[in-house]
Amino acid sequence: MNTRKITYKSQQLYVSTPNQSSTLTLSSGFFCVFNGMSRASSIEISWKFNWKQLEESDVDGLSGQIIVKSTHNSFQPTKVNIDLKETVQLVSTVIPTSMNGDQLVSFDLFFLPYYHKTKQMSYEEHFSLSEKTDTILVVDGKKLHVNKAFLSFHSDYFHVLCSSNFKNEQINEISIDDVSYEDFGLFLSIFHPNPVFPNDETVEKLLELADRFQTSAVTAIVEHHLLHNSRIGDEKKMSMADKYGMPELLQTVIRKMNSIEKARALKAFPGSANFSISTKAHCVSKSDRDSSPKDYSNRITKLKRYTYIWIHLV
Repeated sequence: MNTRKITYKSQQLYVSTPNQSSTLTLSSGFFCVFNGMSRASSIEISWKFNWKQLEESDVDGLSGQIIVKSTHNSFQPTKVNIDLKETVQLVSTVIPTSMNGDQLVSFDLFFLPYYHKTKQMSYEEHFSLSEKTDTILVVDGKKLHVNKAFLSFHSDYFHVLCSSNFKNEQINEISIDDVSYEDFGLFLSIFHPNPVFPNDETVEKLLELADRFQTSAVTAIVEHHLLHNSRIGDEKKMSMADKYGMPELLQTVIRKMNSIEKARALKAFPGSANFSISTKAHCVSKSDRDSSPKDYSNRITKLKRYTYIWIHLV
């Protein structure tokens, strides 16, 4: 079973000179050493994270944030975004404060584990018969027990399908063709009450099924993974964002197209010829939004960059 979201609220911790250190257990198998040192008009805080035991449970990384708070209101709550790719990793931040000397702080931590490798799981157990299920989906001759209302809420496809199948007669089994049992079980698991998280091996198939079964929630979950956790190349991300309608991912990738070298890499990507006209136009129009009218030389440079991209993508 995949590790769920990790949350932690610390007690008050001393930040002083000399440095104060505390070893904290954030969750089972997840620890950190907290260090806090006060300086003139600022504090320096660090966390040395250790999640080796989580890696043994197939976790590939952790992504999330810490919100640091002052007990004496010497600074506003400060957010620190964190992406842990190493099992032992140091993260630090410096926060300006309105007071000098020793002080007390606390922090709230929110982390979501992510997985790059495909995990084996039993869909028979995940979608077994229960008092909450009322419909059976049959895929490759195997049965998946689901709740019709829950499924219809998340999928426009199944909303229409269930309505037509159950309107005039009592049919509690629906056959799903042209998809494997494993792929469809994974797809349903993404928005299951006990969800499975996408990874780099599964995102493309999930997007394909989300498009087919009109399940925007799955597309949004995959987009979040691609934005925050994925190691997939920007060219491939741009292709998927364009094909499956993920505007935030598309804008993020286009913002990174800030050199001729990256434009050439995009041109060399096999799927670049299939980009939509709107995506190609977005590449060009962004140059106007990035530069102020007064920044003439910078604007010309960016126009050249996006013109290069446009010429080679059309």
